[in-house]
Amino acid sequence: NMSTDIAAITGVSATMTAAECQPTMPGAVLHIHGSADTNVPLAGGQGASYVYPPVQQAIDLWRANNSCSAPPVQQQFGLTSCTIYGGCSSDVNLCVIQDGEHAWPAFAAQSGWNFFQRHSK
Repeated sequence: NMSTDIAAITGVSATMTAAECQPTMPGAVLHIHGSADTNVPLAGGQGASYVYPPVQQAIDLWRANNSCSAPPVQQQFGLTSCTIYGGCSSDVNLCVIQDGEHAWPAFAAQSGWNFFQRHSK
């Protein structure tokens, strides 16, 4: 609801749970998630205290909102695989940590800061 004010968001071990989300402007998204997260499962489903939608559902919403048109590109950084969606009016990136659990990875703060620095209003 604040897409006119917020240029970028970074999610770590989370997903969108709002039933209705209709941003009016593009927004850059960096999402970091562990493949073995049982609190907020990457594929969706019963977590620690809630039934979550799949992370990909949120990514797909932002891909559509940001008019991503090019095929995604995969980048590997150790145990982290990032999908960079291309041809977008604003970046959409999903990074999955192989066997990562519900935790804040060491690289998240710097990666998030770098991402925010590249996207401003």
